[in-house]
Amino acid sequence: MGVNSVVIKDKNYYITGNDNSIFKTKVEFKLNSFYQSTIFETMFTAEFFSTGNLKDSLEIASITAHKSGYNDILKPFFAHQIANSKKNISSIEIIKADIDIKQKIKLVAKTLVKRPKGIFAADESGGNIHKKFTALNIEDIEENRRKYREMFFTTPDIENYLSGIILFEETLNQSLSTGESFVDLLKKRNILIGLKLDEGLQPISKDSEETITLGLDSLDSKLNKYAQKIDFAKWRVAFKINSDNNTPSKMAIDSNCQILARYAKLCQSYGVVPIVEPEIVFDGNHSIKHCRLETAKVLKTLFEELKLFKVDLEATILKTNMVIAGKNYPVQSLPKEVALETVQVLKSTVPKELAGVVFLSGGQTPQQATDNLQEIINLGPFDWGVTYSFARALQEPSLNTWKGKDSNKKQAQLLFLERVAANSHALYKN
Repeated sequence: MGVNSVVIKDKNYYITGNDNSIFKTKVEFKLNSFYQSTIFETMFTAEFFSTGNLKDSLEIASITAHKSGYNDILKPFFAHQIANSKKNISSIEIIKADIDIKQKIKLVAKTLVKRPKGIFAADESGGNIHKKFTALNIEDIEENRRKYREMFFTTPDIENYLSGIILFEETLNQSLSTGESFVDLLKKRNILIGLKLDEGLQPISKDSEETITLGLDSLDSKLNKYAQKIDFAKWRVAFKINSDNNTPSKMAIDSNCQILARYAKLCQSYGVVPIVEPEIVFDGNHSIKHCRLETAKVLKTLFEELKLFKVDLEATILKTNMVIAGKNYPVQSLPKEVALETVQVLKSTVPKELAGVVFLSGGQTPQQATDNLQEIINLGPFDWGVTYSFARALQEPSLNTWKGKDSNKKQAQLLFLERVAANSHALYKN
């Protein structure tokens, strides 16, 4: 498999390993050993180059080879679903697995962006939740916020589509109505735990429309408190395009990107994977070309700062906006146009070493976000893992159906499952 790993066949066993880990699995190819061995080797190669995860690649290759017929090769999406189910037919034996903190966070980062799963951003601040609840006449009290989260977290089968969920600090300490903590529930479902660590935006100066993100002063104490409970974290900075004021300014970009780098470095020192989120907000009347220009500026600066602070990019995830015309621009962007502009910016600014890129929906409609994601994936493959990390685009249909009523819970859950499944399917070329 290259200089960093090797795979060999020994009678009925496939064995793969590198300097740190060795795994093996037994195969019983009854249909046609040559045919199924070829499928196995092809699938292992594709999975490993996509994810870099030896154990999971071995498992997916084994399932695909065992379940494929002459004229019906099992699709990778369904192989992943089988791997995540209790009915998994393959057995991976760990011969050696010695992992330190640096290796651990690299593995977590790769797992988070591994197709066909995405990341659910369930981390709205109190202010955002209040707006949503008020619009639907839902009383904004802790119990209703708890029920709202419980509705999503208890939806059947989401573990087939979600690798991780980002929580708000309040949610991290909440529990199901049965008493089981949200964290324990999600861990049982093999969903990684994330936490929003920033404390929101404030004006960068008294008379400025630009913002800077708060929270660095308390970051060390939060990580000290929560690092054993979480797998990854998220920090958002935001930039609004305004041609009249020539924003975002260099000062705002530099200041916020340095904050992201400092946050990322501290996260990694605690064994927590950082998601860095520099968002060009969808609000505005800017063109797609203007969005491309400003997104490129921000990402270029961000990776300069991450390099300066010696952040390990193999254990870092970028959460970014799609390159798209502003919500109020007269000519709205078509999915193929969004994909082309987005991919061009990423390929020109994002280092190959980065673990992954995840897209925010940023105010797009649920279907619009999925359509744009599909077109981006159609332009792959990429040097890094690519998936989604949506909030509103996953939640909105469910929230509008639930409306705070227990009687609407099951229907709302079906809509949530529909959205995560649709976006996971969009991670494959069509």
